Amino acid sequence: MDENTILIFGGFGSTTGNQGINPKHFYDLYTLDLRDKNIKKIREIKGRSTPFAPAANAIITNDKSSFYTLIFNNINYNTHLQLAEIGIDKEEFRVYKDSIPYNFLDTESWAGLFLNSSESKLIAITRTDSLIEIYQQAYPPLLKNEAMQPTKDKSSKSTLLFFVIGITLIVGGIIVYKRYGKKSLIPKPIEDHKITIPVKSTVVIKKKVTSIILMGGFQIFDNKGDDITGLFTPTIKQLFLLIYLSSILDKKGISSELLTELLWSDKSTTSARNNRNVNISKLRLILEKVSSELLLTHDNSFWKIEHDNSVYSDILDSQRLTNKVKSNSVLTNQETERLLENSAKGGICPRLQTDWMDQFKAYYTALLLDALFELLHGTKHHQLIAKISDSILKLDPLNDEALKMKCQALFKLGKKSQALSTYNQFCKDYINLLGQEFDKGFNELIEGAE
Repeated sequence: MDENTILIFGGFGSTTGNQGINPKHFYDLYTLDLRDKNIKKIREIKGRSTPFAPAANAIITNDKSSFYTLIFNNINYNTHLQLAEIGIDKEEFRVYKDSIPYNFLDTESWAGLFLNSSESKLIAITRTDSLIEIYQQAYPPLLKNEAMQPTKDKSSKSTLLFFVIGITLIVGGIIVYKRYGKKSLIPKPIEDHKITIPVKSTVVIKKKVTSIILMGGFQIFDNKGDDITGLFTPTIKQLFLLIYLSSILDKKGISSELLTELLWSDKSTTSARNNRNVNISKLRLILEKVSSELLLTHDNSFWKIEHDNSVYSDILDSQRLTNKVKSNSVLTNQETERLLENSAKGGICPRLQTDWMDQFKAYYTALLLDALFELLHGTKHHQLIAKISDSILKLDPLNDEALKMKCQALFKLGKKSQALSTYNQFCKDYINLLGQEFDKGFNELIEGAE
């Protein structure tokens, strides 16, 4: 390899070109010669039980026999980054145990790996929505058993074990990458042992045992707390969502005929029935791994998926909370935080784009928005108003009422620059999505907030 050769590794997409149709993971390694534009496949990584996608870039080792990159499960919202070393000309693939928390929001998130050769450190930078974080590790990295071997230089021993959190960049609560892109994101060098805790008051309620997570992304945990999302192929995932969401909206579930029409309309009657039966059997086996209380039933030609409260579902939880708001019942602080946490992730399964899924998305988005506006108009606490408005804008990015409430709340909290940044970003999104400028000025929007 030389400076005219580029490595291309892995990815996630569809061979059809339409990324909403049966996307899958790719683990191919290619070289691209910039001189003659020749592309050559070197090898393919096989046998990975957990799906992963690589970060934006990689670091090639000095001997050019392998490269380092960050990998993560892009199927999940609540995921993590791990450092991996991948062989170029040799069959090598090893993943370092320590990890970096990472909330994957598609185009709203980013991760990259860089080498500070002067200090022999790897630098990982992540961005999720508006939060920027920096991590560092000694280079070259070592596995734990390698780092624990005797060494003459005892002072370097501790720097080779784990990823050390460098800092979390907080300016006025959160540094907004997209709005302050011209400002430097790299702070002055810090000592490895220093940790800055993010100043973020959100109460995070983690449901990791026997859980169905659909908001912000598709994720399933079994009764041991293991993430088994990778067991769901694109077809099985769609089959599960069709039956599960239909069971919630309509207690009788969905008919075999409608399942076949929506998922296998391109096949003959016999082939469609066989495909349905095979995938139903596969789905039932997977659900048994999740919990004995998660049941797939068939009654009078209707399929249903049901479970008790031992299985947590963010969709069902949010629906119960929105119904409570609708009935004018007061939510506890914990319930409010949970509803805001769920809705702040965005709509259900945003990466799945189908006509039938759009109907479910529209229903749940409307359900959440109604409840959030009820909460918004029922409080006078500026911090909560800003938070609720932010959740609304996650579900409806062009909602000018939520924009107004958020900007006014931030203004009253003394966060005037943050209010202006929120307004400017809204205007950019508005013109990008609608092709026309937002017709209200910032001063008009915050009128009465001073």
